[in-house]
Amino acid sequence: VNNKARAEFNSIGDYTKFINSSGQFAVFQGDGNFVVKSADSSIVWDAFGVSQKYVSGDLVMTNGGQIVVNHDLGVEPMHISFYMRCVAAEMGYAVGDVIRIAGDTDLDGSNESLGVLVNNTQIIVRVGDNGPQMITNKANGTGGVATAARWRLIIKASK
Repeated sequence: VNNKARAEFNSIGDYTKFINSSGQFAVFQGDGNFVVKSADSSIVWDAFGVSQKYVSGDLVMTNGGQIVVNHDLGVEPMHISFYMRCVAAEMGYAVGDVIRIAGDTDLDGSNESLGVLVNNTQIIVRVGDNGPQMITNKANGTGGVATAARWRLIIKASK
C-alpha cells in the first residue's frame, strides 16, 4: 500500500475493500477481478475500466425543459430507472422523500411525463409541458401532477 492511501483496508468474505486518498476504492474479488467505485457511488468500473452503473445527482426540472446527462457506460444502458426527490412538500410528501416514477407515462394525455432518449453516451430527458409526472398523494391516494420545482429528478442506469 503506498503512502497516499488512507488507512482503510478491510477484508469482507471473499472481498477486500481499499480506499485511496482521492476517495476511490477498489473491491477485489477472490479470483483477482475487481471493480472500482467512486466515493459518491455514482459510477462503478469493472477490471477493464468500463463503467457498469451510473447514478445522477439531483437534477433540476422545469416544465417543457430538457435534461442531458453523460452516463459513461460506453453502450446504451439496458436498465434505466427514474426517481424524484421532494425538495418542497407536496401531496403528502415531505422534503427528502424519494419516489420511483415510471419515466414516460402520460395516462390522461395532458402532457405530463418524461420523454426519454438513450444512446451510447447520453440520457436525454424532456419534461412534459404540464409537469414531470402524475403521482399518487402519499396521504390520501388521490392523484395529481407533480410540480417540477418541488422535486429533483434522479436517473439510475446500468449495463
